[in-house]
Amino acid sequence: MSYYLPWFDYPRKLSHEEHNLWGCDVVFAGHCENDMRLECIARLAHENIQVRTYGNEHNWKRALPKEVHTEVKSKPAVFGEDYRKALCGAKIALSFFSKWNRDQYTRRVFEIPACGVFLLSERTPVMQELFAEGIEAEFFTSADECLDKVRFYLNNGAARKQITQAGYYRVTTSGHDIYSRMIQWLEDVSLWKD
Repeated sequence: MSYYLPWFDYPRKLSHEEHNLWGCDVVFAGHCENDMRLECIARLAHENIQVRTYGNEHNWKRALPKEVHTEVKSKPAVFGEDYRKALCGAKIALSFFSKWNRDQYTRRVFEIPACGVFLLSERTPVMQELFAEGIEAEFFTSADECLDKVRFYLNNGAARKQITQAGYYRVTTSGHDIYSRMIQWLEDVSLWKD
């Protein structure tokens, strides 16, 4: 299973200048794919929710309607410290799962809460095992549900903060870091010898 990196994935306090650069209501950092992500992002933009995407700008521009792409202002992919600042600048971070790869989760679902950011993810059986819905993260299965949850949590900062803190606690105490994954891997390898 993937993991987060404790020396990279932790909450950042952004300066005023950094907040001006990275701040937004909702962020998605990832590739463009012709699935629910396009409808979700378009719906959020139509509702005047400040949403940003980071990934291949050309692909996002081609896939999103012109008025949505203009509103969203898709940015190039970000990595390292910029990726973490992009997460920490948002009130809500989205996580979509590639249908091309048949993902049920990605590394992003550990990195987002480890950075102290509210996780709003597609609902899958694996995600429901990893996080308690409505307590440690929130999930959706449609663009309508995504929009409803974004609206609710943008308007309810206390509820958003409570889930963010519970998600951070869950991910940092449940062995989802690289060290814990390596310990588990070494234990698994030792069983192979027998």
